[in-house]
Amino acid sequence: MADQAQAIQAIQQLAAQDPEIQKLQAQAQFKSVIHGHTDRCWEKCNLGKEATQSSLSGRAKSCLDNCVRNFFTCEGTVNEVMQKMTSGNK
Repeated sequence: MADQAQAIQAIQQLAAQDPEIQKLQAQAQFKSVIHGHTDRCWEKCNLGKEATQSSLSGRAKSCLDNCVRNFFTCEGTVNEVMQKMTSGNK
């Protein structure tokens, strides 16, 4: 168990020093957030039954559009606040 913990720590130290690994980690995190939000929108819009159809209804398209727009609006606001906080301009 200690060997595994040491290996994980060594990998994390290497990742902290390698910009390419940091970039890949950021991409993976972004994809994870998008997939999670997609799942939430899918459930919120109750699209389970429509998943087997070749196209979505107008109601479903509108619901998904609004859900995704709200996500990106919120995400943009959070990013702006975080940038202000990290730059010291509160």
